[in-house]
Amino acid sequence: MQFLILAIPAALVVLSLWRPVWALAALLAMFPLEILLQSSLPIFADRPALANMGIAGLLVAAVVRRAMSGEPLASHLFTPIYAICVLFYAWGYASALWSPTPGAFLSETLRAAPYWLITLGLAPLLLSRIEDVGRLCSAVIAIGTAIGVLMILNPNMNLVSGRLGIALGADTRGNPLAIGTLGGTIMIMGALTLLTKPAPLFIGLRIAAILVGAALAILSGSRGQMIAAVMAIVVVAPITYRLATARGLLLAGIAGVVFAAGLYIASGRFITRDNEQRWSSESLTTGGFGRLENAADLLSIYASSPAHWIQGLGLSAFGSINSRSGDGYTHVLFADALGEAGVVGATLLATAIVLCIRAGRRMLPLVRDDPPYLANLTVILALLVYHLLLANKEGGLLGSTTLFLFAMILGRVAREYEARLDQAWADDEAFETSEVELFAFAGNER
Repeated sequence: MQFLILAIPAALVVLSLWRPVWALAALLAMFPLEILLQSSLPIFADRPALANMGIAGLLVAAVVRRAMSGEPLASHLFTPIYAICVLFYAWGYASALWSPTPGAFLSETLRAAPYWLITLGLAPLLLSRIEDVGRLCSAVIAIGTAIGVLMILNPNMNLVSGRLGIALGADTRGNPLAIGTLGGTIMIMGALTLLTKPAPLFIGLRIAAILVGAALAILSGSRGQMIAAVMAIVVVAPITYRLATARGLLLAGIAGVVFAAGLYIASGRFITRDNEQRWSSESLTTGGFGRLENAADLLSIYASSPAHWIQGLGLSAFGSINSRSGDGYTHVLFADALGEAGVVGATLLATAIVLCIRAGRRMLPLVRDDPPYLANLTVILALLVYHLLLANKEGGLLGSTTLFLFAMILGRVAREYEARLDQAWADDEAFETSEVELFAFAGNER
């Protein structure tokens, strides 16, 4: 088991130097991989940051590798979406200066800033073309499925309070939500790219990703991740499989049967007496109302403080109020964007969402008749929907970095693809012009 677990980071090093997009896949699987390594290898259990530092180094190496190969690192990167995302984080950081929570700026800076730097600074450099999204899906599915299988089979992983974790005393170590998030991610990628290539190996890996992803979400007790993943797939799948055509209806039907079968098998196999309470309707309702109460508590304080309407109450302000839940944060990004970052923060977030919708609407007609490109675009859109839902279930003001990462990626691949089409049209016009001039010249010669 230890050999198999060590094989994952070893393979990531080799593959990331071969194709840098694998380093981005490693980032998306970073926290579950860290938990897996800690479960069986004492060096990672004793040094919790070791795996994260290794993946950060992998991203740096991948960026250097890409630069040395002559690929443009930042071409088409600085889009309006990119600018808005950076401004949102900059304003969120600045809001710590008037936060009522003591030490909010230092605690957030020291704890999370390195992760934000690699996620929002380095990671967008590794994916610049829409074709790269398909390679990313293959990489994430391979890594995520391998991690999931090893977690399920690992005797050091067990259910504590109905949630999958590391067997260290009476408590779990690591964040089970990170496991569920990876599960939802590979479910989405598997479902939306299931039939883009007819190769049996390709289809088999996608089916395995759906099944293992559902198992991870269930075993980790990540109710929101499961629901958000299914919602994202349901929203985007009609576009992916082009339901307006007979062929699209057939493919959607096949994909739907496979996906439903995967969920049915996973739920029947992995929902047991140890964790069935977390999946009861009462538990789901209680969790949802708890988030609504947190949002209401924060926004009521915000509404009663007109002096803070523009700039907000400040980063981590929710932790200083007397909330009904006693939670340290709201778990609701929309509430934090307005309550903690004020009208400025809410406007920046709303602008980012609108720009992403516009970018998606511009791109869809351009790739509609090319199934692989269409699948790649809809994967990005589905992941944006997925992480937006998660951000309003477990996010904080600056805690939803993956949401903004995929927003940056969407802006970049849309700009690059549009520029490519413009260049192709310009080349066609130049060619047609040169043909006309050539015929005219030949006629004059005669």
